Amino acid sequence: MSVANASPTGRSHQIMTVANASPTRSASATARSLEKRRSHQVMSGANASPAGRSHQIMSVANASPTRSASATARSLKKGRSHQVIRRILLHIAVASILAGSLPALQAQDQTPAKWTPARTPDGHPDMQGMWARRGAAMAEANPPKTPLSEFGSTGQPYPTVFNTGVSTPQAASALANRPAGVIEPADRVLPWRPEADAARREFLSHMIPPASLKYVEASARCVPPGLLGGDDRHPYQIVQRPGSFVLMYEYNHVTRVIYTDGRPHVGPNIGLYMGDSIGRWEGDTLVVDTTNFNDKTSFSQTIPFHSDALHTVERFTMVDPYIIDYQITIEDPKMFTAPIRIAGTFAAAAKGSELMEFACAEGSQTLPNIFGFGLFPGQ
Repeated sequence: MSVANASPTGRSHQIMTVANASPTRSASATARSLEKRRSHQVMSGANASPAGRSHQIMSVANASPTRSASATARSLKKGRSHQVIRRILLHIAVASILAGSLPALQAQDQTPAKWTPARTPDGHPDMQGMWARRGAAMAEANPPKTPLSEFGSTGQPYPTVFNTGVSTPQAASALANRPAGVIEPADRVLPWRPEADAARREFLSHMIPPASLKYVEASARCVPPGLLGGDDRHPYQIVQRPGSFVLMYEYNHVTRVIYTDGRPHVGPNIGLYMGDSIGRWEGDTLVVDTTNFNDKTSFSQTIPFHSDALHTVERFTMVDPYIIDYQITIEDPKMFTAPIRIAGTFAAAAKGSELMEFACAEGSQTLPNIFGFGLFPGQ
């Protein structure tokens, strides 16, 4: 009705306005409107303020190609510079490590070759020669007191007509730093069975003056020394033959023949002062298993006996031309609850040493002990 009721003049003006509108202008306006709408959507979708987003768009639009390429070149140059610095630092670190390792490598090159012993005809280390035994003793940490402690290991000291020591070419410090004595248990407190410890303490109380012959110390009766009782002031000599290893003591003319030919031990009813020794080679170490002891020798002055159940394992290892490492493991289940391990050394005796005649006369050097003179000075 509005159109219909419009005056002819108004309708004519509207028609003319539409008819007179330029097509080009209409398309341009439409494009501007669309562009403006897209710009508004971009800014709104990014949640950025119109001013900030416009500034970013203008900055990108206004950036010149030459300026962008220059910035890229600077960035690449900076990256390459960092890589060069890293390579230089890496080379310095590697050089420092190599410089620190060089003395160790030089020392390694100067390490002397491992010593290898001369061999016997059957291929085993040649230990033959004269030796002095050092350090192999049952020295417990808490020995009981005994009147015998006032005397030497065999009573009164030997006079000078007896051997007073074995000279060795080794420095005393070299031998002093080697393991010696009881090394297991580490505290040297022996694992005594209580009844065995009580029995040896009772035995010691009857030795001076001796209550009977059995209480006279073994050395005064010229009894063979057992494996630990040899007087180490005297030298030892080792002789090797195929099938045997012979250890000769100057002390009391004792000779141990250790068979290495694979034979078994003697029968269980045979008891010997020095036991029955059977050896075998484990590489360059001679391992000696000894059984069949009687109960008539001693371990030390404060351990004056052992049982017939005694079993020992010795190890002889030559470590250089002048040293044989020696270890002995002792098991006596009637006296101890666990094995005892003792270490010592056989040190090469001075050139020219030899075994001398040893004549033992019972009681000749231990009369003070036998008669108890040590307890009564001046009598």
